[in-house]
Amino acid sequence: MVRCMVTGGAGFIGSHVCESFIESSYDVLVIDNLSTGESANIPSSCNFIHGDITEKGLLQKVVSDFKPNLVIHLAAQSSVTRSVNDPSLDSNVNVIGSLLLLESLKNLEQRPKFIYSSTGGAAYGSPNKIPVDENHDVQPISQYGASKLAAEYYISLYSRLYNFSTVNFRLGNVYGPRQRSDLESGVISIFTEKIIKEESLKLFGYGKACRDYIYVSDVVDAFKIASKLDFEGEIFNLGTGVATKVEEVMDCLVNCLGKEPSAVEKLPLRQGELDSISLSSLSFNKKTGWKPKVNLENGISLFVDSLKGK
Repeated sequence: MVRCMVTGGAGFIGSHVCESFIESSYDVLVIDNLSTGESANIPSSCNFIHGDITEKGLLQKVVSDFKPNLVIHLAAQSSVTRSVNDPSLDSNVNVIGSLLLLESLKNLEQRPKFIYSSTGGAAYGSPNKIPVDENHDVQPISQYGASKLAAEYYISLYSRLYNFSTVNFRLGNVYGPRQRSDLESGVISIFTEKIIKEESLKLFGYGKACRDYIYVSDVVDAFKIASKLDFEGEIFNLGTGVATKVEEVMDCLVNCLGKEPSAVEKLPLRQGELDSISLSSLSFNKKTGWKPKVNLENGISLFVDSLKGK
C-alpha cells in the first residue's frame, strides 16, 4: 500500500485530497495544526497527527515512523492580508516550514514524490496580459506571494541536490464544498453565506477585479495524475484560463440561489491584492492531458448543493 502524507489535510483542499487518495486505497496520514482546518474534515480512515510543520522534532519523528512514498504539501499561511501585517509569521510557516519538511524527507532511504501547492495569482503579480503561462515573470506584490515562491525555489533545489521527484503547482482560486466563509480567499463561500443571511457584500476592486476560479475536484485530479509521474522540480499552472470579474461571480450566485444580496458595497483593492489574473494550464495539459472539467456556473451549483445537507 502506498503511504501518502498530506500536510494541511484538515483544510478545504487537503480534505478533498485525502478523500480521493483514500478511495484509491492509499494509506493516508494527515498533519495539521487546525489553525484553519477542521478535524471533522478528515476522513475517519486517515491517520491524524495534530501538529505544526514548523515543529522540527515532530516532523522528523512523523516522517521517520511513517516513511511516506508520496507527500502532498498543502499546509500554509494563505492570507494575503495577514502576510502584509505579519510577514515574519508568513515566512516562518511557508518558507521555514517547507524547508523543515524537505530536510526531514531527504534522510529517508527512499525519498518520496513531493507535490507542492503554490500560488498562481500572488506569484505573477499584476500581469499586463492574461492568461499567463509559467514563463511569465514572477513579480509578487505581497509577502504571501514572495514566501510561496521562496518555498518553490527550495523544493526545486532539493529535487536537484537530493534526487527528489518534486513538482510545484501554481493554483488559481480554488473553490468548492467545505471552503470556509470566514477566510479572505473564499469569495464564493463568503458571498454565498452573506446572501443567504441577507448581509451586505463587499466587492473589492470595485467589482471589476478578475480571478481564475478552479473547482477543487479538478485540482485533486491534477494531483492524482502527478502522483504517478516523476518530476525534477518543474512548475505548472493549474487554472481554467478564464478571468471572471468579482461582480460576475456575485451575479452567478444570485441566479443559483434565487436571492439578491441585501446591499452591495464596492471598495478599492486591499494592500497586496492584484487587479486581474488568469492562468494558462497548457503546459500541464500537454504533458499529461489534464484539463479542468467543471466550469464556474456548474461549480457554483455544485457548491450550493453541498450546503443543503448542512
